[in-house]
Amino acid sequence: MRRISLVAPRRPYDLILISAVVALTVILSQLKIESPMRWLLAFFSIYFAPGYALVSALFPGKRLLLMGTLLLKQEVGRPEVLLLERIVLSFLLSIAVVAISGTILFTGLLDLTEVSAGLEVLIITVGASIVALYFRSRLAPEDQFSLTLVVAGERAGLTAAEKVTAVLIVGSLLIVAVVVANGLSGQGTKESYTEFYITGPDGKLSSLPASIPVGENASVIIKITNRMNHENTYNLTIGIENGTSFDELIPLVWEGPKGVGNGTGYYSNIGLENGEAFMHEFTFQIASSGEYKLSFVLKDGSQEKELWLRLEVGVVI
Repeated sequence: MRRISLVAPRRPYDLILISAVVALTVILSQLKIESPMRWLLAFFSIYFAPGYALVSALFPGKRLLLMGTLLLKQEVGRPEVLLLERIVLSFLLSIAVVAISGTILFTGLLDLTEVSAGLEVLIITVGASIVALYFRSRLAPEDQFSLTLVVAGERAGLTAAEKVTAVLIVGSLLIVAVVVANGLSGQGTKESYTEFYITGPDGKLSSLPASIPVGENASVIIKITNRMNHENTYNLTIGIENGTSFDELIPLVWEGPKGVGNGTGYYSNIGLENGEAFMHEFTFQIASSGEYKLSFVLKDGSQEKELWLRLEVGVVI
């Protein structure tokens, strides 16, 4: 029979491993790498790692955690906590802590993004792991939490407590499988669309120009975000149509004001990666008075979107 020490005094491999996995998950989320492994790592990082670090900080030594409960009755002569008990508590604490901290942070303090959510989990896990290391170091070596793998040894039958806890672990693993399956199946059914809108120069709809003097500059902000789930090239045309079309199309150079009139349009081809956004200011002027409809037409290869701006152009007296 061979014993392999996985966790022991001065060997906090468990805390190092969970912190490394969470850090790796945050990095993979920023690299946009989609794979079954990423889904498994994400599930581990959210639903297990923070709770395990907290359990290690709260119970750094060999203590029986679940004593005298309905499910797990205290057993005489077994002062050490079962590994299965730590795992169950890790899942429960992870769900509770991540949910509570996320609710506090993302209701006014921070925006919910992959980066902020990942950093939240990473800070909780690493912070609790540091606290756990400190408390473990204050205990006598024989009292510290340890984990030893026995190879080729005889295995005694499971106790009632171990059987109940094992059922809980199997249920958790089934949840992992469901999450992974849903994530993989969802990758091919994500909704494809393009965000396209215009605002005033300050980014607000209320500041869109409606009445401008003849020959004076006016500006709008144009924003396009690719949500097509693949790289895409957009064709953007801006101008005043003569009926339902443009008489003249001119390549768009964004710098400087553009003179627009009936039948004149400016076009630009914009290539965007999936999730990438394009935002630019368009400055224009109209040389004659009247009422005009300035059109913004975006083609994504299969669909056409059109926004328009009603303008009253007058002579300043």
